[in-house]
Amino acid sequence: MKPLRKVIRMIDPNGQPVVKVPLANTELFATVDSASYDKLIETGISSNWNFNKASPENSGYVRCALNGSRVCVARLIVQAKPRENVHYLNDDTLDLRIENLYVEKGQSKRAWLLWDISE
Repeated sequence: MKPLRKVIRMIDPNGQPVVKVPLANTELFATVDSASYDKLIETGISSNWNFNKASPENSGYVRCALNGSRVCVARLIVQAKPRENVHYLNDDTLDLRIENLYVEKGQSKRAWLLWDISE
C-alpha cells in the first residue's frame, strides 16, 4: 500500500490560511480553509480524501469516508441538510474554502449521510 501524501498548509493569495489536501489516486489537491479542515479532523474525519468523477460531463466531487459511507466533504463543511444542495461560487469543486460554498434548498441527487460537526 502506498503511504498517504501529507497535507500542505499555506497562505492563499487573499492572505487566508488554507490546507491543500491530496486526493487519493490522483495528482489533484482540494483546497479548504484551515479552520474548516481542523474542525473536520478534530471530529474524526480522515484526511484520506478522494475525487469522485462519475462521467466526463460531471465536474466531480471531493469525498471522504464516514461511518462506512463516502460523503461529500463540501456538505460536511457547510453542514448541509437533506434537500439542500451545495454549490461552488467559482464552479471549482476542488475549492472547498467556506467562502466558495453556498447552500440552496432543493432536491439533492442522493440523501447523504448527515453528520453534525458543529458539536
